[in-house]
Amino acid sequence: MRTKRLLAGLLVLLSALAGTPSVAAADEARNCVADLSSGQTSCYATSNDAQRAANAAVLVLVAYEHINFNRDAEGVTTLFTSPTTCTSAYDNETNKRYASLYLNNKISSWATYDSCRVRFWDGPGFVPPMSALSYVNVDCADMRTCFGSTDWNDRSGSLALT
Repeated sequence: MRTKRLLAGLLVLLSALAGTPSVAAADEARNCVADLSSGQTSCYATSNDAQRAANAAVLVLVAYEHINFNRDAEGVTTLFTSPTTCTSAYDNETNKRYASLYLNNKISSWATYDSCRVRFWDGPGFVPPMSALSYVNVDCADMRTCFGSTDWNDRSGSLALT
């Protein structure tokens, strides 16, 4: 019995030392990684765990539940990753479309990476209306004002990047 407890403790210690991110329980999951090629979302207790999980892919967008890129204890942050980089022309790449957001109707600010541009749709499955296409290297601190007079705060149900 004691040997089993020692082995179990050793396995926990080894996995912690290896830096393997662990998927968090739903009430702790505030830092998510969404893979645009598979549509899968995994959430983690810490932003460091989410960043380690996203490390092998190209980071193209970070979406925040609150305005001003706020990462408070209650807000959800999602890192969107892709296996490929963005292109300079808006060609609505199918591998960078996300039809059903984990942050459905919760995105209040976002930052693009890898020279990507983003467009949001009101409903899941690209249901219109849709936002204007963002500019390259221009982030949005407040979705109420990023697309002119149209308020997109807590409204997005799906998105595409190019």
